[in-house]
Amino acid sequence: MDDVAYRTARVAGLTVFYREAGAADAPALVLLHGFPSASHQFRELIPLLADRFHIVAPDLPGFGKSDMPPRSDFIASVPGPDPSTGPPAGAVGPARSG
Repeated sequence: MDDVAYRTARVAGLTVFYREAGAADAPALVLLHGFPSASHQFRELIPLLADRFHIVAPDLPGFGKSDMPPRSDFIASVPGPDPSTGPPAGAVGPARSG
């Protein structure tokens, strides 16, 4: 599958850009970029994985095409599954139950 969709979602008051590809019912794979980067670094990898996975590659807040949070609200690290530090996996892509 070569189709990559470019989307945005509102998360914690910010517009978060993400790339998405693959069948919605395939196993989900979230590709998180490092510092300083964006989902653009995965542009060639996403089509290679999309035939087996539902890929979601967000631009974390403050990077790429996502909104920059106010400096007073900016959290520079991701200590754990805290929705204020970035888009939770359930905020974009298919809903998963476990």
